[in-house]
Amino acid sequence: MKKPRLVDVLLHCSLIALPGCEKEHSRDAFASRAQYNTLIEACLDENDCMALCEEFIPPEDQGDFYDISRCEVTSETPDGVNLEIQWTETINCGRRPAGFVEPSRRVTSAAAWLATVATLEAASITSFQRLAAALARLGAPHPLIARARRAIGDEVRHARLVGTLAQRMGATVEPPRVAEVPPPTLAELAHDNAVEGQVGETIGALVATCQARSAAPALRPLFASIARDEARHAALAHDLAPWLAAQLTAADRAAVSAARRAAIARTAAEDVGGELSPTDRALLGIPAPRTLAAAKAAMFAMLG
Repeated sequence: MKKPRLVDVLLHCSLIALPGCEKEHSRDAFASRAQYNTLIEACLDENDCMALCEEFIPPEDQGDFYDISRCEVTSETPDGVNLEIQWTETINCGRRPAGFVEPSRRVTSAAAWLATVATLEAASITSFQRLAAALARLGAPHPLIARARRAIGDEVRHARLVGTLAQRMGATVEPPRVAEVPPPTLAELAHDNAVEGQVGETIGALVATCQARSAAPALRPLFASIARDEARHAALAHDLAPWLAAQLTAADRAAVSAARRAAIARTAAEDVGGELSPTDRALLGIPAPRTLAAAKAAMFAMLG
């Protein structure tokens, strides 16, 4: 069975976490080869039909966002393919470096939450600097190193944008405190990638995806930009895991797998909203704890 793309998992599971007015739709459609031949070939050859089906979802039935639950070719003719489409119309955590000292502030307002996130984003700069250096030292494939280096710039931008917003709302942004640590061993790097990357960053990408859809309209573009970047960072962690595992002993691989499972279990019921009021949660687009927990469980089940 083909493993789902991370971005598709995030979009699907964010629907689980978000309240809203939902409406189910279904339709049959005919895609002609004269107009959609490239998309038809991708659908038939690679079993990737989503882009084709999206062409037949009317704008008036898309809502603020939509999730396709069924997209199948029911028959094929020389002139094209017949499709069956079902969709739901809905209206409406980052990587911590070793040695990082958690901010001491209480998160009781939207401004304080943003200030804390800005501090975490700034700390992630160090995480990716260390990751890129470690990958280069260990002889990782160049594309993986390049993706880690690109993430440094992403986190610089996130820290600046979120920090500016927090300050405008009256909060003070604390610089991150990160102690010096020795360069990680291969096993330590694999452990950190599993816990902070495959779990922590993936949850962060899920939360940002939710915020991009349900935060106050003025804030959605910011969270949408962050969600795209965080999805890439999480994907890097998942893509890096097999390369790291291939270099490890069997015992180290088992330890890393156990650490990942423990991190998933530990964060299952964690709430990213702190002591925020319902009004502030709605402003920031942070899902309710129970629905966020359900979305995380579904996400990790889909990712395997």
